[in-house]
Amino acid sequence: MPADSADAGAVAIDARRLISAVADIFTAAGIAAADAQVVAADLVAADLEGIASHGVMLLPMYIERIAKGSVSRRSAGEIVSDRGGAIVIDAGNALGQLTARQAVKLAVARAREIGLAAVAVRNGFHFGTAGRYARMMAEQNCVGIVLSNTRPLMPPPGGAEAMVGNNPIAIALPSAGEFPVEADMALSATAMGKIRLAAAAGCLPPPLVDSRRGAFLSQLTRPDSRSDAGSSSWGPGGRAVLSARTRACRTTLAA
Repeated sequence: MPADSADAGAVAIDARRLISAVADIFTAAGIAAADAQVVAADLVAADLEGIASHGVMLLPMYIERIAKGSVSRRSAGEIVSDRGGAIVIDAGNALGQLTARQAVKLAVARAREIGLAAVAVRNGFHFGTAGRYARMMAEQNCVGIVLSNTRPLMPPPGGAEAMVGNNPIAIALPSAGEFPVEADMALSATAMGKIRLAAAAGCLPPPLVDSRRGAFLSQLTRPDSRSDAGSSSWGPGGRAVLSARTRACRTTLAA
């Protein structure tokens, strides 16, 4: 359906009430009350920022993963390597919003002490928008860089087999203005969550409708979908960045 039709069916909900409702659902799933509030607030914040692909639409998936045991109810990860300016946290499959905050706190503290710090989180779960955590660091007068790798989602240009993830990157810098300078992006034409949202509304944008990939649209809603999220736009240079970052993340997390 056209985007206007989708907007016509929208319902306005008070953000505070939505945070409370989402937090109650997490609490009912066994998440500690304080942790539930943090994750709920992050999901609603993404919606308020216009990033619905990383907002409350993720709640059913989060709850399903918790119920099945692939996401733990832990409040924090365990520091398994600490070399001063380089720290590795084993998240133990906890909710990503919680372990990302743990990583931000450590990174800022060590950067202030040493001058530069890198914190890797392994065995983590989806953490929402990467820019949120880069911005947290910038708000504490640090340059924040947040990277993440994902399961393979995209084939290389001209290919058909998924080989690399749509690895997000966010960079935020302190500024003299009211808010930090921030870049937050997926390394393809768009994020997979945005494609699924558009597919559900029946209004996929033209750049994502590629006649050469007839199976793409039909596979979007499959839970195990690994269809291309825009390989016709990212090109060989983008693939090089994706591949290098995938390897860098894997190497760091194995430390």
